[in-house]
Amino acid sequence: MKCPVCGRELYKDEHFCMGCGAKINHCPKCGAPYTVGTRFCMACGTALPQEAPAPPTAPRNVQRENPSQPGPADMPRPAVPAKKNHTPLIILAVLLVLAGGGFGYYQGVVIPRRHAAAVEEAKKASDGENQKKEKAADGQKGGKTTDKEAVRQKIGDLVKRKNDFDSRLSKAADTINGGKPLDAKKPLEDLNRDIDKAREELKNVGGSDASKQVRSELMTLLDYERQRSDGMLRGISGDGNGYKTGGDAYDKYHELDSKFQQHLMDYLAKNS
Repeated sequence: MKCPVCGRELYKDEHFCMGCGAKINHCPKCGAPYTVGTRFCMACGTALPQEAPAPPTAPRNVQRENPSQPGPADMPRPAVPAKKNHTPLIILAVLLVLAGGGFGYYQGVVIPRRHAAAVEEAKKASDGENQKKEKAADGQKGGKTTDKEAVRQKIGDLVKRKNDFDSRLSKAADTINGGKPLDAKKPLEDLNRDIDKAREELKNVGGSDASKQVRSELMTLLDYERQRSDGMLRGISGDGNGYKTGGDAYDKYHELDSKFQQHLMDYLAKNS
């Protein structure tokens, strides 16, 4: 006799199949096995007794007899207080502490350091200015520049101006020779004032004997330039001898200037 579900061979009086676990009943007439739910015996056709169905289980949600009364699900839940987040306050406190420390450092360290540095710079500037004044005072004796370096620089400046005067005189001569003598009058008058100023400055330069010859020759060259300018102005005004006087001064100027340039280089080489 086999299990009608899985076909396993059943033992006599076996009520459950040990292969599939199905419940085994036996036909009351022929003894053939059948499972629950079979209405007729497959061996003899006899109607088989049916087992009463199991009573239904109670549903999980039972309807309340009085719906107006609240059940456990309708009861309000107690409010749970929200957990406070203190992180922003902590961050703010840390920032305030750091800011206070930085401000204190700035007030107590940075500002005093800057003040001390400013005072030191002012002191250095004042000392430097005093040294310049002392040096200038030492170089000015009797109203004359006597400091060796100051004399050398002043002579160099006057030589540059002397060369510029010579260029301006040549330009005025070209203007006169071009048939426009009146156009040269104003530039020559301005030139005379500049030459006179340079001569006065040279008179206030003293120093050692090393610069004496150079200063003397430079003064003579400035005098020749003044004579050249005066001669051209006299010629423009109608004095025929003016141009001749200017021409003579021109020749003397260039004759002395070639010697002066050599003496100047010797002086600068020894006093550089």
